[in-house]
Parts: sequence; C-alpha cells; structure tokens
Amino acid sequence: MIAKIKSAGLKLYGESIEHLPVPLAVQVLTKRMPRRFVIEPTNLCNHRCPLCPQPMQQREFGRMDAERFRGLADEIAPFARTICFTLLGEGLLHREMFGLVGHAESLGIPCSLTTNGQLLEDQIDQVLDSNLTALKVTIDGIDKETHERYRVGSDFDKVKRGIEKLMAERRRRGLTRPNVNMLSLVFKFNEGQQDAIREWGYSIGVDKVGFKPVWIGGARYMNADKAKFAEEYLPEDSKVHHDSWLKENLCSDFRVCPTFHEATILWNGDLVPCGRCAFDGRDAIGNVFTDGGFRAVWDSDKHRRKLATIIRKETDLCVGCDTPNGGKWLEGENLEPRRAPWPR
Repeated sequence: MIAKIKSAGLKLYGESIEHLPVPLAVQVLTKRMPRRFVIEPTNLCNHRCPLCPQPMQQREFGRMDAERFRGLADEIAPFARTICFTLLGEGLLHREMFGLVGHAESLGIPCSLTTNGQLLEDQIDQVLDSNLTALKVTIDGIDKETHERYRVGSDFDKVKRGIEKLMAERRRRGLTRPNVNMLSLVFKFNEGQQDAIREWGYSIGVDKVGFKPVWIGGARYMNADKAKFAEEYLPEDSKVHHDSWLKENLCSDFRVCPTFHEATILWNGDLVPCGRCAFDGRDAIGNVFTDGGFRAVWDSDKHRRKLATIIRKETDLCVGCDTPNGGKWLEGENLEPRRAPWPR
C-alpha cells in the first residue's frame, strides 16, 4: 500500500512539471539531485554492428579514469539510487571495470552493466567478486550464423560459453548476484528463433530473457538509407516493429523528458542532457571532473539554459526519440535495481 502511494506521488510530481512554465519547470528539475545515473565507462567497442553509430562517433575515444570515478561515486552516493554502466561502448573493455563497480556497490549504489558478452568468459571471477547487482548480456540468435550476422566481430560460441559458465559458477558459489538478464533483438533473419532463445536461456539459469524490436533510427547518424535498413532488418511481422520506424518525433506530446530526471555522463566526465548526445558529445553542460564536481555542474546556469532550450523544442536533439514512451519491449522488460524507493 505504501509503495502504491509513493508511486502515485512520483507520477503526480512528474505530471505536474509538464504543466509548469518553462523557467519554473527548469528550477524544479535542477533543484532535485538525480537518482539514476547513466555512466559510460568507455566508448570503445569490439563489435561493428551495422545499425550502431559507434564506429562513426565524432568524439575522442577513451576510458573513464578510475580514480576520478571513485571521487564522483563518493559525491553522488548520498542521493544516487542506481548506476547503469552503458552508452556507446563495451564496458568489459575497461581494464578496471569491476573496480568501478565494486567501489560503487560498496557505497550502497546498485549497479547494472550491459555487455555484448565477447569478453565475459575471461572475466567471470571479476563479475562475481564485484558484487554487481545486475548484468545484461546481448545475444541475437540461437546459432552462430544468425547471431554473428548482426554482431559483426562477435564469436557466438565464446559468448554462449561465457553465459553458461557464469550461470554455472554463480550456482556453484550459491550466489544470487548478479541478476542476469539476456537481451535479444528481433530482426527479419532471427524471426521465429525467440522460443529457442528463451528455452536455452532459462535452461541454464538466467533470471530473465527479454526481446526488443531492432531500432533503425541510428541511420540518421550514419547518413544511411533507413528504407534500405528496413528492408534488410525489419521482421515481416509489423507487430514487432519499433515505433520510431513509423514516426519521426515520438516526443511531440512531451515537454519534460524523463531523462531530465537522470544524469548521463560520458567517459571523459562530460555531463550531457541524455544518451542521444553520446554520438558526438553535443550539448555538454559541463565536466564533472574539471568543473567543480557533479553538484556544481548540475546546478549551473548552463544546465538551466540547456533544459529550457530543449523544453521549448529549440533543438533537433529530440527528433525521432521514443524515450518518454519507454521504448518498446516485446517481452521481459528489464527492471533496474534501485536502492531507495523514495527520493531523499
């Protein structure tokens, strides 16, 4: 009952901001520290997926400095409810990935990590020793040919072994962490394999198997022909198409995006309005490592000006985005771990 009341209160809070004058909405948004953090450990990747703009991103490549991250985690620990390590890179390419995780978890901040699984087999001990709360592994087929058709550079057998060994070792140690979610995108060429993927995943003990429609919106970043991508990748069944294939601006009815309530930080420390800035680092509000820390950047005039610009739709940043609609899950929507059920 209490949880329902709190949930209703948060919903009312979000809806009320929608109707506030822009200056007041901005003040409310920046007054409250974010609870969810999306942090990019690295923008390097060992795959070259055809629909991903990662190889063409227009910013410097690198890895987040571990010591600087520890300072950031110490600062946000009083109010952070979760850290999601993801964005435009493969987290396991960070040499100290599980040192970052371990430090945040030791502060009581639940962490989730998304990986393509290529390096998982070699880091099972680190995964389990870090006390990581949740791990999401992507696999897009039940066989080598299907999976590797999209995951260019992947080794299906190695990814499969990695997941199986992780679940076996977690079971052997009697652990329940991390919660392991297996995510599979639905394409034209793997349509019909979902039952087999689901059966295999649950047979080896993963906690959840989820499916999402492929998103081809990345074509705009690559100056590619979206219609050509659609022909090659979209499933025959239109019911499993991503909404953004049909609409260019799914956010037209939203003034205040849910991402305004969270913090997105690139590997170099740049705080950006949302993950859509990851391609080119555009619209950086400030740097949490060099501009006085997270609180100083979040509470800056530049942040307030940037939010006002986005709310007034004076930027093309939101074109084609579907974040306010929550994306589209076909099955097994991931529920990220959160420390506190109510903002403090």
